[in-house]
Amino acid sequence: MKPIESLPPLGQHIRQYRKANRWTLSAFAAEHGMSKAYLWELENGAMTNPTIETLAKVAKATGTTLARVATLAAAGLPGMRSNAPHKPRSEAESA
Repeated sequence: MKPIESLPPLGQHIRQYRKANRWTLSAFAAEHGMSKAYLWELENGAMTNPTIETLAKVAKATGTTLARVATLAAAGLPGMRSNAPHKPRSEAESA
């Protein structure tokens, strides 16, 4: 299994699949029950907390498993990559 740092973020996975299959943003969104704006947010990392329903749609649309899509979603979260800046929690936050 690859380390999480080597996995593409979910948005990159969606965009690569969509472009490889010659889908426009609008057509892919309409075919898979998402708005064009929401799909754009996913692809561009503006949406970092998609619902399980959205993850299931993405998994079905891209022909992969829900587990892989959830892992890719996690890979894009702040702090999940070793090169991501780490902000230490203050004592007040950790109490």
